[in-house]
Amino acid sequence: MNTTPTREASRHPYPPRLRTLSVISSEPLSPTMRRFVFAGGELEPEFPFVPLATGMHVKVVVPQEDTGRLEMPTLGEHGLIAPEGARLAIRDYSVRGFDAETRLLTIDFVLHDHGPAGRWAIGARNGSRLGILGPRGYTIYPNGFERYVLGADETALPALERWIEETPAGARIDAFVAGPAESRRPLPSHPKLSLHWIAGTGSTPLVDALTAAAPAGDGRTYLWAAGEAGIVAPLRRHLQGAGFARTEFDVSGYWRLGLAGSGEHAEERA
Repeated sequence: MNTTPTREASRHPYPPRLRTLSVISSEPLSPTMRRFVFAGGELEPEFPFVPLATGMHVKVVVPQEDTGRLEMPTLGEHGLIAPEGARLAIRDYSVRGFDAETRLLTIDFVLHDHGPAGRWAIGARNGSRLGILGPRGYTIYPNGFERYVLGADETALPALERWIEETPAGARIDAFVAGPAESRRPLPSHPKLSLHWIAGTGSTPLVDALTAAAPAGDGRTYLWAAGEAGIVAPLRRHLQGAGFARTEFDVSGYWRLGLAGSGEHAEERA
């Protein structure tokens, strides 16, 4: 880990790549989430898994539900191009882990039947194939704050776990996780972690907890939150009104209540 204190996030581009990978192992994390490990010859050893790039995500392409065939897009001048006649299901998912030596990629999936990627995860087994696109780049968050206030719902748990693992040991972490009781599970440890599980879904419980934990900017606290898109606007209003500098927070909406594919990333940022 880079031990040089930083006070601002930095953005790093990465050339877009398309890969077809296969599941080599999986494990249940809770009744509602499963961890998959992927391998494949197209997975490059220089894949950019770096400390505190906790929000880095890839685009997942699942097989066609009517045929079971994995139809991959191509990269065009203005973005992705689907094969003729194919309607691709593409969703954003956080990268939970990558081992450069073994070239194994780890991604956690919420299990649900109201989106194609969630349905794929319910039925996936060793050997199941998936398309992986990107990342197109990543943000490295600052490591020079004394305190980190972190908020997540179940869709953002993989990123939150990385925050806990990669935040410097001397910093204090106050982490808040909102969601149903069945989503609760053991999380990584940190010497100065205070973890709070919040009952309820949607944006309100998480927003209320975070605004209470960070009532005013003090120059020593960094706030990160991700989850249902309804958290973005109220948290942004609170943080800006409470004296947080724009370099002292990052808030992302990973999904939007009421939309198909709910629970799969569709990012909206503050």
